[in-house]
Amino acid sequence: MRRTLRRLILLLPWLLLASQVHAAVTLVVDGVDDPMHSAVVDSVSLSQYAKRDVSAAQIQRLYTRATAQVQSALQPYGYYDATVEGELKQHGADWTVTLHVKPGEPVKITTVDLQLDATAMAVKPIHFAARKIDALKGQVLNDGTYTTLKDNLSAELTANGFLGAKLVAHQVLVTRANHSAVVKLAWQAGPRYRFGKVNFDGSQFAPGFLQRYVPFKQGDYFSQSELLALQQSLNGADYFSVVNVLPDVNDASNGTVDVNVQLQPAPRTIYTGGVFVGTDTGAGLQGGVERRWINKYGHKWKNSLVAAQRLKTLSSVYIIPLGGPD
Repeated sequence: MRRTLRRLILLLPWLLLASQVHAAVTLVVDGVDDPMHSAVVDSVSLSQYAKRDVSAAQIQRLYTRATAQVQSALQPYGYYDATVEGELKQHGADWTVTLHVKPGEPVKITTVDLQLDATAMAVKPIHFAARKIDALKGQVLNDGTYTTLKDNLSAELTANGFLGAKLVAHQVLVTRANHSAVVKLAWQAGPRYRFGKVNFDGSQFAPGFLQRYVPFKQGDYFSQSELLALQQSLNGADYFSVVNVLPDVNDASNGTVDVNVQLQPAPRTIYTGGVFVGTDTGAGLQGGVERRWINKYGHKWKNSLVAAQRLKTLSSVYIIPLGGPD
């Protein structure tokens, strides 16, 4: 009994060590560079077992799937005839899988059929976005590039007032026999909307005062860039801590879109102060008081004081905004 117990004690470290041995997989892929290399590695199921246990039966099953997974990963980059030669080797408990990839001849776009209303095509940002899609002709098919350009044109339609624009056709027809592809895209632009009223909510100023910051007029074509300019102008005025510019797209009617601007006043008074040392002025103190607005007409008042060993200044500036956009 004692001998058996002694043997178990002596074997225990070896049993613990054996229980910690993991059968892992090292995946090596050659023949393609990034981004295709990364796409292949991410798509092959074997790559998930770099730090996980795997049995011989599992790795054989995963190895047989690798070729199809590589071919599928390369198709979004325009390579539909990829071939794969693999090697599977065992090193003790571990495995090494090497995949030699030959992407083959890429598919190129031979025809781009883009249909869009002439009224929308006449708008410069939309026209430029459409030209980029036309420029795909002759290029290697790339799903990411195609999707980005398609989405950019849809975004430009919305940004320039075609709020009801619809993408009614989007196809990529690949012919593997001659490595060619045809791109077909069609939009229904619909009517182009115009700006309606601009409503300010939460303003501390007299009615009509904030209209000087609106860079567009009622009746101008809707434009997201103009809405951004309005938000930047209101932020730059330094009257508000919150500025939200919200086009009322859901309630757009009669071809017009009202704009609601939600505002929250910033702290009205700003205090500044500090100690400084200058070569010419010596040691000193500086302080200031600024009123972001004095009254409902947006007047401002700034006061500053500098008291140093060789310099004493007091300044006061009163600012009255004039009418007009500037």
